[in-house]
Parts: sequence; structure tokens; C-alpha cells
Amino acid sequence: SAERGILLYGTDDVIVRNMTVGEMCRGGIMNGYSASIGGRNSNTSFIDNVVDAKYTLDYSGTLQNSSTSEQFGGEDGIRYTDCVDGEVSGNYTKNWGHAGISMTATTSTSNVIDNIKIFDNTLTSPDVAYGGRFVAEYEFRNSEIYNNTFIDLKNHCHLNGNNNTYSGNTFENISLSPI
Repeated sequence: SAERGILLYGTDDVIVRNMTVGEMCRGGIMNGYSASIGGRNSNTSFIDNVVDAKYTLDYSGTLQNSSTSEQFGGEDGIRYTDCVDGEVSGNYTKNWGHAGISMTATTSTSNVIDNIKIFDNTLTSPDVAYGGRFVAEYEFRNSEIYNNTFIDLKNHCHLNGNNNTYSGNTFENISLSPI
């Protein structure tokens, strides 16, 4: 499988719109890699995309074949790791082994995610045993998350970070992972 469908780092003022991405990839769209590699992204947006892993088996936590080192299985549909200003809206993510949308910036790499508007997205993972959720962790801050639909997920969402606003989101059929 491919490493990532789309990878952006060191970019400014980019909009990815009306794309279909992620089939059999380890990750669909990755925005920012590390402030130390390529620089921080600013004003990058993902609008009206279909980010479907196309996996119907769960490969969570087994993303590498120990005998061949081949990587497989889906991690995150849309992942921000280092970005200031942007929008994630109108996207449909399906069957990702960790998260449909992940906002994860760690202080150990000096990454920051700041001032992102996340709205009108649908996240679902009906065909895998774990994942598909929304994850917001560590240095994710000053952002708005609203009017999203989280349906048929096999794990809870992480709503962490600092100074973020969550409103009008719908959570339906969220269950514990059987694994």
C-alpha cells in the first residue's frame, strides 16, 4: 500500500477540494509533518473530499509485516500535525484504523495546530473493528469543531487540546472496540 495519499509540508495557502483519496493507503491526507522537516504549514484547507481507506478488515496496531517490513492498514484519514490557520469541511471519511480526522501535535517535536475550523464532516467506520473517530490531542488549540457527524465508530473520540470550542456535533452508534 502507499504511505500517504497526499502529504503537505512547508506549504502556505493551499486548498485541496473535491478529491477522492486514501484507497488502500496507510494515511489519506497528512497536513504538516514536522516543524523541523519542511517547515510549518499555514492556511491549508481540505474541503469536500472523500477519504475512504477501502479497508474492511482491521489492521490497527499491525501496520507493518514483521517478516517483510511492508506497511499496511489505515491509520488516519485526515491528519494535521503542524499547521496554523485552516479549514476541514464537508469531508467524508470512512474505515480508518485510528481516526477519520486527527489533530495531533506534540510538544516533543515543537509542532502546533492552531486556529482550525472543522465543520460539516462525516466520520464513519462501519467495516473495521477499531477506529474512525475524531482525535484532538496535545498542542491543538484555538479551534472550532462544529456540526460534524460521528457515526458507527468503534471507539470514543478524544476531545482534548486547549481553548477549543465543540458545538452542534452529532454522535451516533459509538461502541467499544471488540479488539
